[in-house]
Amino acid sequence: MESMIGIQSDNHGNVQTLQTNIDMYGCSGMTVFHVGDFGYWLSPSFQDEYKYSKTLKLFNKFLKTRGITMYVIRGNHDNPAYFDGRFILSNVKLVPDYTVVSVNNENWLLVGGAISIDRGARKQGITYWKTEEFNLEYDKIAALRDIKNVVTHTAPGVGLDVEIIAGQVVKQFAWAYNDNTLLEEIRAERLQVQTMCDLLKENNDISKWYFGHFHIRMNHEYKGTKFTCVEIDALLEHR
Repeated sequence: MESMIGIQSDNHGNVQTLQTNIDMYGCSGMTVFHVGDFGYWLSPSFQDEYKYSKTLKLFNKFLKTRGITMYVIRGNHDNPAYFDGRFILSNVKLVPDYTVVSVNNENWLLVGGAISIDRGARKQGITYWKTEEFNLEYDKIAALRDIKNVVTHTAPGVGLDVEIIAGQVVKQFAWAYNDNTLLEEIRAERLQVQTMCDLLKENNDISKWYFGHFHIRMNHEYKGTKFTCVEIDALLEHR
């Protein structure tokens, strides 16, 4: 029997949002892929690793009682240090970039990271990390085969409204915080994700690609792949 698969978007440290979604939809016995911005940056008290670990264990217990396994990639508001493989519990797994998971005989590629448009207002090492951006790793991508679905935090550089993704909103943040390279860096990052997309498609038949980061629902297709941006706090069923 095939497992139900869900895609959870940015909850920004609010575990209650995740639990409410799961209970509201009566979810059980399923796999959930979290597109990032899972972490606890909204509450400085959660920056303590002991408290972070304790909260994860409580959430893991909640998932376990419902037979749910959640794979989480890092967003721009997640401390990259927590995604090095140390926080892999039985039912909630903070996975490293380029992790491949097989569900229902389909392989999922999981790659996190993105640049924060509000980084100018954040504190390095506490609410912002220089290593938060997407990392393009050519050798790992070239070696991948039989990937059917992809989950990233940010999006490739094609098919999305440039005014939403890299236009006026980003310019406003760049101006407000005197961040003169922000717009250029975000455009370059999305081109890197696009490069990963094109390289993947050379050796893999990618059916669906999910991401978050932009907090609104968007859909588009590119060379036979359906792209879906999952809106903030949403739990979407993969079909």
